[in-house]
Amino acid sequence: MATGHPRFPREGLAARFADHSDGIYRQLAVRDPAANPDLI
Repeated sequence: MATGHPRFPREGLAARFADHSDGIYRQLAVRDPAANPDLI
C-alpha cells in the first residue's frame, strides 16, 4: 500500500479527508501528523 511508503505525503490529509463520506478516505486523516485528537 502506498501509504506505508516513507515519502507518502501525509501533510494536509486530515483537512482533506476527515469528513469524507467514504470511510476508506477518513482513515487517511489519522496519518496526518497535524491531526489533533478532537478531529480523529
